[in-house]
Amino acid sequence: MVSLLQKKYWWWTRLLSMILLLCFSLMAEAQSDKRDYVWLFGHDSRTPEGVESYRFDFNNGSSPDSIRGLLPIQFLGNNASICDKEGNLLYYTNGCHVVGRNHEILPNGSGLNDGDWITQFRGDTCSFYPTTQDILILPDPEDENNHYVIHKPIEIGEPFFKSFRYSFIDGNLNDNIGDVTIKAEPIIENIEFLSSYLNAVPHANNEDWWITQSDENANLYSILLDNTGFSNTQITKIQDDPFSDFISSSGKSQFSPDGTKYAFYNPYT
Repeated sequence: MVSLLQKKYWWWTRLLSMILLLCFSLMAEAQSDKRDYVWLFGHDSRTPEGVESYRFDFNNGSSPDSIRGLLPIQFLGNNASICDKEGNLLYYTNGCHVVGRNHEILPNGSGLNDGDWITQFRGDTCSFYPTTQDILILPDPEDENNHYVIHKPIEIGEPFFKSFRYSFIDGNLNDNIGDVTIKAEPIIENIEFLSSYLNAVPHANNEDWWITQSDENANLYSILLDNTGFSNTQITKIQDDPFSDFISSSGKSQFSPDGTKYAFYNPYT
């Protein structure tokens, strides 16, 4: 029997994931394409009919479709997907695995956030990753067939997030489905990052990206992703005082569709 508390948590997780993906979709509008046209939801596509995973494919309208038995992974927290410019699904991830358009885990696509936390608290098995707004998939400014997965591993000790990293999908490999050729490479380390609040906004040149992440001291880190990789880190103060101890994982951030405004919200600040 599923307890009432478990049901409430399950529905809250689904609702929060939907809100986050809806907000992430606004970012993609600035690129005037359909990279955000397929959203995947639900904890497990193998569960009984009526509670299984489902998909919004805005190429075919705005009603959800059941994808029971289709997905090889579960979603409960980390959730990111990306399409090509025509709205065809390319990749999706739950923070543990990266899956291609054929709904198979990519070669070298597992172990995305492996480390001591997975070993100690998940028995070396990563079936889903629990945090929200901590993962993104972005097209490579150098070659649109390739993609970067930006992700934040949970680490043991305080703070729980000390770095964020990237994995790289070479879309020209594996019969043009893709292969993860770089995995969990650090972008920034040894910073007291917050859980959640990971974001990205297109550069004014509409080719590159600014990736943003806030830390516990109320700093906003902005990192440029261009055709040479990651560079040009900038730091902006969000507020003068350090954040509350309760802010991590308690809110979200988002850019406006035109990229000119940035909103940062949580119940404590």
